[in-house]
Amino acid sequence: MLCSIIIPCFNSTKHIENCLESLLLLPKEKFEIILVDDFSSDELENLIEKYQLKIIKNLQNYGPSYSRNVGAAAATGDVLCFIDSDISITPERILSNLQFILNSDEGLAITGGVGKKSPYNNFFSKYKNYYLHYTFGIQPDFVSFFYGAFVMVKKSDFKLWPEYLRYGEDTYLGNDYCNSGKKIFFDKQLNAIHYKKLNFLLITANDFYVPFFFSKTYVNNFNESKTTFKLEFSHALRSQLTSIALVGVFWLYLVFCTLFLQADLLLISFILLCVWLFVNRLYFSFLANEESPFFTIRSILFTFMDQTILGAGIFCGLIYHGFLHGSKIHSKALF
Repeated sequence: MLCSIIIPCFNSTKHIENCLESLLLLPKEKFEIILVDDFSSDELENLIEKYQLKIIKNLQNYGPSYSRNVGAAAATGDVLCFIDSDISITPERILSNLQFILNSDEGLAITGGVGKKSPYNNFFSKYKNYYLHYTFGIQPDFVSFFYGAFVMVKKSDFKLWPEYLRYGEDTYLGNDYCNSGKKIFFDKQLNAIHYKKLNFLLITANDFYVPFFFSKTYVNNFNESKTTFKLEFSHALRSQLTSIALVGVFWLYLVFCTLFLQADLLLISFILLCVWLFVNRLYFSFLANEESPFFTIRSILFTFMDQTILGAGIFCGLIYHGFLHGSKIHSKALF
């Protein structure tokens, strides 16, 4: 068996068939599909019985990292491919990535991002899909993070997913993988379809907790390699971190002006907003080319608010993990 595809599932009856439809077109002599049911309460097992796939059932809900590790331990393939249950990827891209990784040197893993269009038409689903597609599209060929929706790695290079993280486990593992001297190739042509309908609360909660937990990795790396440490924070580029910092400075300055009644200094707040718009001009231009003016204006306003939340997550995470509750996470090879 060349490749084992591992799919962690939790109450996934709504989307699992979208995921499996393309995977079942792969040649059976080269691929096995392993589903790990993380103690679902829906009819997942009954739904996928017709596919006659290997199913592993957790005795309680442990989370996606534990499920991926369980699936990896049961895998017989030389290459492990982790795919989320609400993700659909064409067989051609999986086959192409498999060939690429088999022909590569040891220590290469592959990850990839979502396509441009969301399968849902509501604002928040479309906005997040555009944001991820744009952000991943401007990444370099080799990155220091995994996007958990799709990860392919040789079994001999596999590292355990951190089971104690419910958020940001993919970014942590990718960072740990690169710190061990390995490389991650980012497939910009993957164009996965993400079957997750988002709303305001889902996006804002995710965009606080992911940077909050990833801050722990950032603090650990800083403490371990102060002389060689790079300014990297998950898949955020330097321009995006600059944008988030500008939003934070804007709010701090606005509070200062309000508390000390310095209304004449509000001009600086306006200048900060103009600089923020300039830093994000390429992303907003991308949105304007894809959507209506109303959608673009709404996206500009939401981006400012969302980056406020991202900044709060980073700040709270750095304070909590750097000063209040500093501790280290360790990972090891499973095989």
